[in-house]
Amino acid sequence: RLNLFEMLIQENVVCERRNLVLGDFMWVARDRSNGQEYLCNVIVERKKLRDLVRSMEDGRYEEQKWRLDRCGLDQKIYLMEGALTYNGTEIISQDQYFQAWTEVQIYDKFSVVESRGENGTARFLISVTKKLQRNPNISRYTYNDFCCTSSKNSNQLTQVFAKQLLQIPGATPLMVSAIVNKHKTPKALYSYISRMADIHGKQRVVDIIAAWEYDYGRAVVGEEIATSLYDLCKTDVDTNDYMA
Repeated sequence: RLNLFEMLIQENVVCERRNLVLGDFMWVARDRSNGQEYLCNVIVERKKLRDLVRSMEDGRYEEQKWRLDRCGLDQKIYLMEGALTYNGTEIISQDQYFQAWTEVQIYDKFSVVESRGENGTARFLISVTKKLQRNPNISRYTYNDFCCTSSKNSNQLTQVFAKQLLQIPGATPLMVSAIVNKHKTPKALYSYISRMADIHGKQRVVDIIAAWEYDYGRAVVGEEIATSLYDLCKTDVDTNDYMA
């Protein structure tokens, strides 16, 4: 019996296995001139019903949805795979299933796709691949940018810092990625802003931060976000209690 990966290969789908920082299936467009990979605006989280039940019990379900919601890609798809029963044994109750289905589609605003098994999942992934081949819908994220802002485990302090910065109104994942690449922790950013403020004063520091580029020079942080960063770092609190 072919596994899912072998099914895709058999249907001439160009695919490879990677340890993704988020989701289970993603699509990239590779720049042939330099090998840079840009993400298409689609991410699929595959949930076998057995795993869905376990993730609802241990908290992974809400954590994964939270990260998906903030990943920056436009189309987030929750793929629910499997039957409610197996050999007469109930895997998940109808109430649990429809609760998850309702939360994901109505409250979290994700698309929901149901699949009876790997064959159905393969057909769905092939369909998405063909659609993206016709209309790639490429995001502005490189694969590496996405890994930086969406990773759960690598450099956890930096990831927590990135998530905090994303709470600033107007901040985007690409912008935050550029900021944490410059200053990887709250303490590093605080030290930089404090040092510069002592030399140049607030307005000059805000102007410098506002001019920080991201998205490969196509955008800058801007004065509003720069002011927010300055004010966060210069509030009159004992930062040593929580910065690292």
